[in-house]
Amino acid sequence: MKSKILLILFFLYANYSVANDINENTIYVHTDFYDFIVDLAITNEDKKKGLMNIKSLSNTNGMLFIYNKPQILRMWMKNTYLKLDIIFIDENHFVSSIEKGKKFSKDILSSKKPVIAVLEILSTCNKKIGIKIGDKISWSYFEKDNLIKTKNHIDKCS
Repeated sequence: MKSKILLILFFLYANYSVANDINENTIYVHTDFYDFIVDLAITNEDKKKGLMNIKSLSNTNGMLFIYNKPQILRMWMKNTYLKLDIIFIDENHFVSSIEKGKKFSKDILSSKKPVIAVLEILSTCNKKIGIKIGDKISWSYFEKDNLIKTKNHIDKCS
């Protein structure tokens, strides 16, 4: 009985601490097998900055860049300390291509066709999650008061 109470208290504390780290620029990403948290690049300034000059991710697993209309998108890893997988998502929310980012590289990583979103996540995280071309990816804002954990929810994968 005591261990069940401790487990429930731990679960409530974990939900509370994650909920307090959530802000208007945090979003849930959903794949067929996992739900996880990323930062959201909303403004042009957010999109230009991306994950540049970030040495570690503390509360999220990466960043999602969303665009209003499908277009060929180009990314680079200039001033990026993290090893990232760059995941291009088409207007139907399917992964159309994935590029492996190299730290500090100025090489341009481009979508192969017009896309509406780019998901940048740690390569180690994607190794765990296993996102591949053709996977469906969606996203949703979550409400602090209604943080729901699924069986395969990941707060932080490193």
